Amino acid sequence: MKETNNLIEGLILEHRQTNEATSNLQQTINDLTGWKEMEAAREDFVPGRLQNQRQKLQKLEEPLGLLDRGLRAHFFREETLLLKAFESHGDKELASALNELLLEHNELRRCLDSILGAVAELLSGRLSESLWPSKAWDLRAYMSKTAESLAVHAQKEEALFDKARRELSREPEAG
Repeated sequence: MKETNNLIEGLILEHRQTNEATSNLQQTINDLTGWKEMEAAREDFVPGRLQNQRQKLQKLEEPLGLLDRGLRAHFFREETLLLKAFESHGDKELASALNELLLEHNELRRCLDSILGAVAELLSGRLSESLWPSKAWDLRAYMSKTAESLAVHAQKEEALFDKARRELSREPEAG
């Protein structure tokens, strides 16, 4: 029981870290797309701007890779360790509710893949200067959708985690 509670606490902490990471990435992507500047002067072209944007985008690669690897490891812990803990405590309702939430991981993985694909396409150098801004906006949209989806998903998981902690606290300690 204590081990499961520790696992839950660790997963909740990871939710907070993920939320912070996605917020930072969103801000970086907003800076990358220059959405404020583009709103102010849509038709202006500044020579060298695309190269500057590529450099900003390259700075995104590391934190985005960390987020991707961290989330995939987080999902793995929930899909294996947490599910096993819920099943071993014999609460079919908790395990069933967790299984439903785990199905959302596939969509979240697809969102991450879209972001990674958009970054790779933008960095490829194959896009014309006329297409690059719209693709950068696509990246911004992918990141925004993913951040929102992750936050909603984490809230649902944490509600289930609270329920699980209450259930586990009623369970007598083994040993």
